[in-house]
Amino acid sequence: MRELGMALRAAATVFRWCIWILGTALLGILALRRATRVAWGWDAIVGESARCPRGHRNVLVGVWECRSCGSVFEGWAFRPCPVCGESAHYVSCERCGLSIKSPAAP
Repeated sequence: MRELGMALRAAATVFRWCIWILGTALLGILALRRATRVAWGWDAIVGESARCPRGHRNVLVGVWECRSCGSVFEGWAFRPCPVCGESAHYVSCERCGLSIKSPAAP
């Protein structure tokens, strides 16, 4: 009977190790995927201009009005507002009005 208990505890320990290893590998894969997305989109994230879906180039550095609190600030369009902390998830194209999604938004 004692050997059976030891065998069950050993099996449970091995099972927990396997779950931990699989979980760690999954988290590593997800982190690598996220890092790859950031690396490929780095130019878009820090860029000073972006294109709308129709291809019009829009400047992303300038004077902006926060849609949340209405304050006016200078800088990158998707930067958090210095007053309320909200950041824009999109801006409208200056030419056609279509939305340009923030490259940092999920």
